Amino acid sequence: MKYLILVILSSMFLLQNCNYVTFTRHLNVNLDDSKSFSQSGTFKKTYVISTTKIINAITENIDSKSARIEKLEIESMKLKVSLLPNNTASSIHNIHIRLAKGWSENSQTLVKLDTSRIIVNKAIIYVVNAYLDLKGVGVLKKDLVKNLATGNPQVFELEMQGLIPAGQTFMGNIALELKATMDAVTCEKVPLGLGPSECMVIPFTIKL
Repeated sequence: MKYLILVILSSMFLLQNCNYVTFTRHLNVNLDDSKSFSQSGTFKKTYVISTTKIINAITENIDSKSARIEKLEIESMKLKVSLLPNNTASSIHNIHIRLAKGWSENSQTLVKLDTSRIIVNKAIIYVVNAYLDLKGVGVLKKDLVKNLATGNPQVFELEMQGLIPAGQTFMGNIALELKATMDAVTCEKVPLGLGPSECMVIPFTIKL
């Protein structure tokens, strides 16, 4: 009986005396939107990026409002093109993607392919990393981190402009995909003696 009481008292002592441990969760995030259209000549399309699914996925594991977002990096930006059978366009020219509604510096360039073109075939995935504007990427990262820290979902817009060659009509779908990684850092209570004194790293992937 005395042994049982000792165990209970020891357990209560451990639970009442806790360490605060830093947890870092590494997140892989896909943000994308898709537009279907039939277009000749110059076109302008608005793509939407929402932080709702990211925040929901984070809060399934931690309280997003208590998390500090660190090391947000843009891994890649891709254009995914798929065509309808009656498409007559062979290429897309002068693609320019800029930050639009919701960003702190709207009209800032994010991608600029003014000196290049995308050759259109049945289906193509085009990585535009080499055409990313560093200033635009900086604004995007800053604004996403600021929003995720609040835990309040927000909608951001990206505007894509381009040109279909004269006499041709693009008929199909263009999806814009942004892949990013980030660390969500929290300070969490654990029983005394559990966990390292500095940091735990728990990786997981957000599938949107």
